[in-house]
Parts: sequence; C-alpha cells; structure tokens
Amino acid sequence: MSVKIAQTTDLKPGDGDQPIDIKVLRSWTPYGKRNECCFLLIDKQGNPIQAYANSNDKSHFQTPIKVGSCYRVTNFICEKSRTYMVIVPHKTSIRVGKAARFEEIPDTGFPLHYFNFSPYDQLSNKTNKHEILTDYIGKIYHISDLLIRKGATIIKMRLEDLSGNIIEATFWDDIARRLHTEATTVVESPTIAAVTSMKGVQFTCKAHIARIEDKKGWFYIACSECRKKLQPKGTTLACSDHQPTVPKYLYLLTSYIRDDTAEIKSLFFDNAVNSMIHTQCNTMVEQHGYTNPEMLPSPLTAMVGATKIFQMRYNKSSKPGAIDFVMDRVFDDATPATETNTSSKRISQDDIDDHKLKRSTHHQD
Repeated sequence: MSVKIAQTTDLKPGDGDQPIDIKVLRSWTPYGKRNECCFLLIDKQGNPIQAYANSNDKSHFQTPIKVGSCYRVTNFICEKSRTYMVIVPHKTSIRVGKAARFEEIPDTGFPLHYFNFSPYDQLSNKTNKHEILTDYIGKIYHISDLLIRKGATIIKMRLEDLSGNIIEATFWDDIARRLHTEATTVVESPTIAAVTSMKGVQFTCKAHIARIEDKKGWFYIACSECRKKLQPKGTTLACSDHQPTVPKYLYLLTSYIRDDTAEIKSLFFDNAVNSMIHTQCNTMVEQHGYTNPEMLPSPLTAMVGATKIFQMRYNKSSKPGAIDFVMDRVFDDATPATETNTSSKRISQDDIDDHKLKRSTHHQD
C-alpha cells in the first residue's frame, strides 16, 4: 500500500497526519530566541516551509537532521506562521517535538537551494518592515576588513546588481569572521553573492540641503556618558542618570533636504553633522567661539546647497509634530559606506505622506 505524501503548499494549521518528503536547506538559532532551533525545508516542487524545534530537544534533532539531507517527516504539528522575521511567505509553519520522526530518503529531484530574491526597487518598501526577511543577489563590489563596533565583530559587503545599483549588507560575529576568511581565499572575479534573511533598516538618497532652521538651535549640552540633554538643577546642569557628569556640546540641526522630486524635513544629530564638516561641536563652541545656539556658524551655513549622499531612517517617534526622518551619516557624492543593510532611492512624496499616515495612526492607538 503506497503512502500518501502531503505537499507543503497544502499544509494548514492543525495538519500533520500525513508525512512530508523534504530536504533540509538551512538550520539556525534565531536572534533573541536562544531556546529555539529553526530549519528551512523544501519539497521536490521547490515549495519552502519553515520549521521550529525547542532547544531543549536540540540533542534529539541535531544528530539525525543534517543540512543538505532529505527526509520523510512524520508526527509533526502544523501551526500558524509568525508575523515577524520569517524567511518564507508560507502561512503555515511546522513544529517538531520529540515525537517527530525523520527517516532519511534519497536526494532525488530536490532543488539545491531556495531564495526569494527582492528586486532593487522594492528594497525601500522593506525598510524597518521585518515580517519577511530579504534575500538579495549581486556582484561583490567591495568587502571591508573586519571591524569592531560596540564589542561586536562585523564585516561590510557591497553588492551591485545588473543595473549598477549598489546596496550594502552587514554581517556579524561568526558569519563575519567566516566571510572574511572566505573572501581572502577567493581569487575569482567577478564573484556573485546570494545573501539571505536580511533586515532593511536604512536608505540613502542623493540630494542637497535646501535650508537649516536656525531658530531651533544647532547644538545642545549633553551628558558625556549617555548623550542625553542635561537639565537645569540649581545653578548648574545635571543628568538624571549620571551625576556628576562632564557637559559636552553635541550638534542637533533641523534641516530640509531636497532632490528633484520632493523636499523632506530631517533631524541631523552629531554624527551626521561631523561627517559633513569634520569639526567636533565642542571645538566649534569652545575654540571657535560660536556660543549662540540661534546663530549658525559659517561652516554649517556652507553645507546648504552642496550635493551629498544622505543616509537616513524613518523617525519611529509617535509624538505629534515629530520630524519624519533622522539623518545618520552624510557622504560626498560617491558610494556611501554604512554599517547596516541599506537601499538607495529618490525622495518620494508618497513615502513622506505614507509615513505620516502610519505614524498618526499609531499615535491615535
């Protein structure tokens, strides 16, 4: 009597009575969920599905389940897929416990890989939207050396698509070190890279500063430990978290940037201004004598009109009247170097209006 094998596309929450034939393409421990082990499974038709196991059962599964091997799986449970940071669009996921059985079968007719590549012009729509993570493919344009950022080891890779568009992906810790080792041994050029499960957190645009609001000030006095704005306390200024503290001047500008499609209002914090004028705010105030917060120094007014590459993100604040964008860094008119997954786009009035609507709705809730 032949066994009826279920197709992964037909699986719905509550299913699991029929076996499935799958190939294990990947396994990983999800960020922030050290008590789980995840698997990417694919059937012979190329249909993917994500599976989860409890880390307490890891010893039960990791020995018999090998990445690249094929299995007939029984005694599993189907559940509704999560809505955050999944890698496939399937509405159903598989939960495997100690009762699940993996019987190894021949690797006949199964695909070698699975990717759900996003075209370049859709990357900006995924910025800070992590329901389904992003896959991308391109020619390796540049790989950085290993860098240390806040105690973590990172490496940055720029990928170029067929139209010459460039994005940058950042890899962390073990993956960064492994990629660095592989990059130093690969001599073939060009090299094509397929990157999976990325989060888009920033975007860039080529534009210029149209004007700066001088009446809102251009610096604030911050705590040297946490960079929070100091508040009056008696005859001095104090930080609510660090006392005593050493005051530090930091840039904070409200500016308008414009390209040939629209104009947006953005906050420029200290790092973004420093990346443009290469002068610390403490130096500007204490050594150059620009002590009036409502009178812009000439190095700041000189920024107006210059075409730059601006790296920014949406402002997550839901406060009424909050400025729409926060500027992270500014570069000369060339490919920017970043530390996060980045896409490039023009400023779109639809993006501005859509972001205002979403933030307004969030505030009302």
